[in-house]
Amino acid sequence: MGGNNPLIVWDPADVESAADIAAQSAFLTTGQRCSCARRIILPNGEWGDQVVEAIVERAKKLQIGDATEEGAFMGPLVSEQAAQNATDFQMMLSKKGGKSLRRLKRMDRGGGFVTAGVIDITDANDVPDEELFGPLMQIIRVDSFDDAITRGNESRHPEPQPSYRGCQWRHAFWRARPVGEFPSRCLLCRRLLRLAASQPGVR
Repeated sequence: MGGNNPLIVWDPADVESAADIAAQSAFLTTGQRCSCARRIILPNGEWGDQVVEAIVERAKKLQIGDATEEGAFMGPLVSEQAAQNATDFQMMLSKKGGKSLRRLKRMDRGGGFVTAGVIDITDANDVPDEELFGPLMQIIRVDSFDDAITRGNESRHPEPQPSYRGCQWRHAFWRARPVGEFPSRCLLCRRLLRLAASQPGVR
C-alpha cells in the first residue's frame, strides 16, 4: 500500500481549476488515502506561480472540524501521533532545504487535528522517498513537461501519475519506469473533476 504520488499540473490549464484539483487531491480525507497527490509538479514561470498562490489560498481557507460540524472539509488525522509525525516530516523537509509556503500546524483543539500545509521542495536535497499520510502538499517546479515526467517517476511506489492540462486529464505512462497508469477517462479523474466543481470549501 502507498505511493508518493505525483500530480503534474501544466499550462494551459485554467489556474483556478488546476488549484481546485490539486487541493482536492492532496487535502481530501486529510491526506489519508494512498491515492492522494503528495507531490504537485508545475512549470517554472508566472503561470506556475499563479497556481501555487491559488493553492496556498485554498489551504488557508479550508474548514477543519469533525464529522458533526457543518461545512467541515477536513477532519483530524487518525491519532495524536499521526499529527506529530506530520509536523516532524515537515520539519525534516525544511531542514533539507524545503521552503514552507503554508505551514502545517497542530491545532489547539487537540487530538489529530492539523492545518493543511504546502512546502516547496524544488531545491531541497536528499529528500527521502517516503509517503506521509497527512495534509502536506510538496511543490516541485521544473522547466519542461519531460522534466515533470522524470521528477514524477522518482519514486519506488507503483501508484498513479495523472496530469491535468487544460480541459482533459492526460496520463503519463509512456516514459521509462512510470510510477503508474490509469485507463483513459478513468473513474477517479471524473470523480475528482466533479468534486472540484461541487465542493464549496475549495471553490
